[in-house]
Amino acid sequence: MSLGSGGSASGSSGAVALSSADGDAVTLDASAFRAAIDQVEKAASSDDARPILTGVLMAAEEDGLRLVSTDSYRLSVRDLAAGTNTIVRFEYVR
Repeated sequence: MSLGSGGSASGSSGAVALSSADGDAVTLDASAFRAAIDQVEKAASSDDARPILTGVLMAAEEDGLRLVSTDSYRLSVRDLAAGTNTIVRFEYVR
């Protein structure tokens, strides 16, 4: 998943466009995207011995974006609807 050329978090439209190598893409409100990252990053690992768990997975879905993080003890999932500030779902398992 990478920032697309159609938008950026600091763009005048306040939207961020994300796309993946296989062509999946989603456009989100930049402030909702930042809030989602802030929410799920708390469950990401800070242990450098397990670097695969130190990030946030972003997956384009049909209706928006799913963000997931874990440290193997906690799991955080947040779904954002494309083009809105609406949280579709948020789960935090401890």
